[in-house]
Amino acid sequence: MARGIVVVKNPNAKKLHKRLAEGGKLRIYRMCTGKTRCVICATAIVSTRNRKVHIKENPSLKTRMEDPDRTNGTPMSRQFWLQDDSGLVIGPCGGPCGTKAVMNSWLKERREEIRQQLLASGVLPAEIEKRLEQVAHQEWLNMLKVYRKAEKEATKLKIDTTSMTIDEIVEAVKEEKKQIYFKREVECAERAGVPIKLLPNGVEVDGMFCQNAADVAIAMSAWREKKYQSKQQLAKQIRQFNRTRYQVYVDFIQWALETTEQPPACTPNANEVSTWDRRSLEDALLYIDQGNPFPVTLNKVEEIAGKARQWCQPWIGILGMQKSPQGSLVAASLPRCPVCGSGLVRKTGTSRANGRRYDFYGCQKYPGCKGSLKVVDYERLAGIAQAAVQPQQTPQAHASKLLAHLQAQAQALGVKVPPTTKWEDPPEPPKPVEKKKRRGYWS
Repeated sequence: MARGIVVVKNPNAKKLHKRLAEGGKLRIYRMCTGKTRCVICATAIVSTRNRKVHIKENPSLKTRMEDPDRTNGTPMSRQFWLQDDSGLVIGPCGGPCGTKAVMNSWLKERREEIRQQLLASGVLPAEIEKRLEQVAHQEWLNMLKVYRKAEKEATKLKIDTTSMTIDEIVEAVKEEKKQIYFKREVECAERAGVPIKLLPNGVEVDGMFCQNAADVAIAMSAWREKKYQSKQQLAKQIRQFNRTRYQVYVDFIQWALETTEQPPACTPNANEVSTWDRRSLEDALLYIDQGNPFPVTLNKVEEIAGKARQWCQPWIGILGMQKSPQGSLVAASLPRCPVCGSGLVRKTGTSRANGRRYDFYGCQKYPGCKGSLKVVDYERLAGIAQAAVQPQQTPQAHASKLLAHLQAQAQALGVKVPPTTKWEDPPEPPKPVEKKKRRGYWS
């Protein structure tokens, strides 16, 4: 038995009923099998393996309680040890006597309250006692449901419930589940890469002391927020570094986007730029942030900058000037049509052999001129334009070393950084295998 629990050994009926009536609340202490007697009706409770003993009958409950060696009725094979709200273990009780035990445990106030509720609901006075038995039987079934659920969970968690009350079993199950959840959260944090340090009375997760699963969840949220802020800061540094490489273009794009906002902003150059040109500027800024803009994109920005000098609020920067060293170098370095010398535009064609689509650069005067270049040849010839826009104040070696350092940090934190290499054509598809012609035979 558990400590602090008193077992009632006297089976006197009057004392038993009085003790139950003084409690007002009845609970099941534990459930087991064995050779003992029911404290309600003194019927023997025997083992399930030996139920062939003939039981003699006694005429009254009083005689059975005074002489516990004699019993009547069919022996019961299951016993429920009862406990009142004061912690006293009353003794074993069979399943058929559970309803009577619940009724005896009701106080007068409780019994009168149930009776008034039944009368108010329209139950006839002659049926009150029968309905009271039904209410007591339902309470007994609820007690069994709670106990069996707790017993099942305790067995599943391998908890010894031999000397535990129902409340102790429920509390033990809760504590065991808390420990399981705590251990699971710590394992998840360890798999996620959070620094874990085991302590005698808890765990330290990323410098935060944790004793339960809720503390680990809070520590994990703080760790994720810190990691997210680190990623954002690193991505911002990479974006700023890429913009310094094309500072002349960034200055014009930011100025153009601010002064060409559509109503209700009412900017002075709102009607000077088309929607397509504004989208081209936004795309150019995005490519610059990624660190590898197309030469054609930069050429388009220079073209818009040249037009911007004639706007209502003109552009007075370096980009777009006729004698701009960077603009002239980019324009001179862009490949031309090998046939007529005109500009080239990126297009998409379809192969006659296998029907696959491919990209190429074709002449602007098509169909009058059918000159073209492959993407690889165009990018190779246009490489000088991309190198020409590098700022003169930053040495090439130092810029490459700084970019490599930022990319290494980004890879360590899991930030996706676009490659700085040039775009390449997709691999050529394999040639289709010609089917063997079938020969016909004449009969």
